[in-house]
Amino acid sequence: MSGKSKSDVGNYSGAISDYSRAIQLNPQNAIAYYNRGCVQAMTNQHSKAVSDFSAAIQIEPNTSALYYNRALSRMELQDYGNAIGDLTVTLDIEPIFAEAYFSRGLAKSKIGNPDGAIMDFEKTLIYKPSHEQAHFLKGLSEIEIGSYQAAFNSFTRTLDFNKNHAEALLNRSGIHLKLKQFDAALNDANRAITINPNAGHAYFNRGFAKYNLGDDSGGCADWRTALRLGVTQVNQYMNQYCE
Repeated sequence: MSGKSKSDVGNYSGAISDYSRAIQLNPQNAIAYYNRGCVQAMTNQHSKAVSDFSAAIQIEPNTSALYYNRALSRMELQDYGNAIGDLTVTLDIEPIFAEAYFSRGLAKSKIGNPDGAIMDFEKTLIYKPSHEQAHFLKGLSEIEIGSYQAAFNSFTRTLDFNKNHAEALLNRSGIHLKLKQFDAALNDANRAITINPNAGHAYFNRGFAKYNLGDDSGGCADWRTALRLGVTQVNQYMNQYCE
């Protein structure tokens, strides 16, 4: 049974041993380094995976998959700066690789670069318009820069592809609250809670919507639920508005 066959049936240690033997027989076997790196990544051994992908890159420096997979492992290690570098090289080699744009956008969002993240999520959507997480994360980055209407549109597009995306509903309800659209905020929060009854921030938002629609007791009840679910910032509002 080959290393790939062993990996396919979950025998990861056997697959790693096979690829290691192949490397011993031919230290210039880039495919063996790549395949072993993939198995290391699958088993959350990301430092070892980075080493294997790096070895393969020394042999085959123009193969986009090597840089892309090294970037994914570097992101798991929270090495976002080097991951961005690898993804940039990936895109230099393969400029219409939607998932590479998405991953680079995610990495940029992790280092506090929402403008750069938005640009990469937009590129993702050029090549893969149905990428729901690109729409969603683009919306989160748009909130960071205060572009609430753009974020609203992004969350709506997310819901076009997945009507049960609770986080998109939650964040869209928050935008409705900022725009004082309390009925719409209530509706989105209700839908988020139906999908995920433990979504504390959805109760937090719904409490605000209810309170502003004149349902003081309902709002306070939702805030108490939010507090029970760990949303501690609700305390200041309960102390001010609830008995």
